[in-house]
Amino acid sequence: MMMRSIKTILGVFAVYFLLTCMGVAQINNNLESVTMGRVLNPDTDTNDTMPSIGSLEDGRKIFAWHGYLNSTDAVYARILSETDLGKIEKISGEGKVHDAPFVAVGKGGEAWVLWSSLGNNCWKILAKKWENNRWGPETQISSNDVDAFMPSAVFLSNGSLVAVWAQCVEGEFGIYTSSNEKGAWAAPEQISSTGVDSFRPVVVSDANDVALVVWDSYEKGDYKVMGRTILPKLSKIEQISQKGAYAITPTALSTSKGFFVAWLQLQDVVGGEGVISQMHTLRMAFKKGRNWVMAKDNEGDTSAATLTHGIMVKVEPEPEWKLGYMGRCRVPMLAEKDDEVWLIWDRKQNPTGHPQLSTGELVGRPFREGRWKDTVVLHQGLIDYHLTGIPEFNDNCMAVYASELPRYHKRIYHEVGIDVKRTKKFLQDDWLGWSPVALPLKEEETKRHATVINGKEYKLFWADLHNHGTNTCDAEGELDELFHYARDRARIDVVSMTDNDDIFDDPLTVSEYEKSSYFARWLSS
Repeated sequence: MMMRSIKTILGVFAVYFLLTCMGVAQINNNLESVTMGRVLNPDTDTNDTMPSIGSLEDGRKIFAWHGYLNSTDAVYARILSETDLGKIEKISGEGKVHDAPFVAVGKGGEAWVLWSSLGNNCWKILAKKWENNRWGPETQISSNDVDAFMPSAVFLSNGSLVAVWAQCVEGEFGIYTSSNEKGAWAAPEQISSTGVDSFRPVVVSDANDVALVVWDSYEKGDYKVMGRTILPKLSKIEQISQKGAYAITPTALSTSKGFFVAWLQLQDVVGGEGVISQMHTLRMAFKKGRNWVMAKDNEGDTSAATLTHGIMVKVEPEPEWKLGYMGRCRVPMLAEKDDEVWLIWDRKQNPTGHPQLSTGELVGRPFREGRWKDTVVLHQGLIDYHLTGIPEFNDNCMAVYASELPRYHKRIYHEVGIDVKRTKKFLQDDWLGWSPVALPLKEEETKRHATVINGKEYKLFWADLHNHGTNTCDAEGELDELFHYARDRARIDVVSMTDNDDIFDDPLTVSEYEKSSYFARWLSS
């Protein structure tokens, strides 16, 4: 099976956020002058990426991140106060391969940091507890002899911690959970369906300790967002995204009005002279009674945002080439403010700018009284925006963490503040000339060509040997997603992942390289 006369452009977008006024930094009304706030990593030698932040009860914050130097990964953390950055502590143990951290904060000054690490030819979930102002011992919470990635965790009111992650058992990825109660970790249990591959779990809990887990699953050529509550009892698995839609990278938030889930939705499109791409939109649903209800605008449209900058080329009225973006382009964020739930994302500010020179703008859209309201620009001038684990507003302001463009193999992260009442009008460009298309194209699937030379048969195979995904700083696309797309939609016989090892002052880390190799082997087996 093959696909001819088609160029696939697997663009993908991300999502970010930036907000806070709590004595950290402020911006003016027209967003033309931005103060960057205090620098959080001025004293590191490592290439710092993938931060995670949690707010302690006493007002301090745990700032954890992934650091890379001399072919070695590590997880670092520091405790931020209003006046002090705190000392840097390396919390990962032995080994050279450690992935991004996840911070979960509970009551009484307790917190956990979780991450995935490669050791003894096995990816495992490790965790370390912050208690009594010091870090405890490193603990493995995933099972032995299986590969585990993508951790998320949340505290319950009784002080126990619920963790989830994606784990590969006998070639199938599933979502697993374990809990830590009174210092002991329970044996991991699978909570996703068998027979399908599931990735990217997120767990949240409400005031009554109802714990919801959401994830995306790949089945029959499509990703879909699934979910179930796992506490106080296990509910049935539900599809949260719309039927027949391609939905991926979910996030979730517990609010005073219930659970909200947002995700990225993709539609294959064709434009120009046979160019294949994907149109990216953001969607959101909320739990009402026993059902998940799609959030809509006044016209009934469920698309909350269309993502184009740094993702898609323009084909009309004149072709305009796409250059990438060094921010996170596909990760929706959610935050609650009074009677509003904000969906927030990041986009490249100048769609045609060079990646090494192009900063982003943080965009948000409030959902209030059952309908989407006007989209606004919240901030401009940084990239890689992050909220705290459980976003909190102080009046109209919220703390956000974001980096400058990397220089000299280093990203400088800032703590800044944005007021949602001091915003800028959002302008959405028209991306004309694209039409939905169903892939694979049946008319392009022909019998494999073969020829005989000197009595030996030679067959024609199609390969795409130059691809970048999320591990290249200005490209997008989850590893499993790119390989699935190549096999099931583009119908390519051979595909390779060739992320840049060092481009625009952003090196490929050991964990990024090892994960790419892992998923290539996994889908080839």
